[in-house]
Amino acid sequence: MATVDEAETSPVWLANSVTALEQEQAGLAATLEAARPTLLSAAGYWF
Repeated sequence: MATVDEAETSPVWLANSVTALEQEQAGLAATLEAARPTLLSAAGYWF
């Protein structure tokens, strides 16, 4: 049975973690891109 340390440093675990982070980053980028007009209009209103 693998220890927690071995499980967390396994290539599969690392690959899954990287994939999850990339998907999260892509989702965040898409959210920011969609919000850009709202953010720009709000910034224009305040400044």
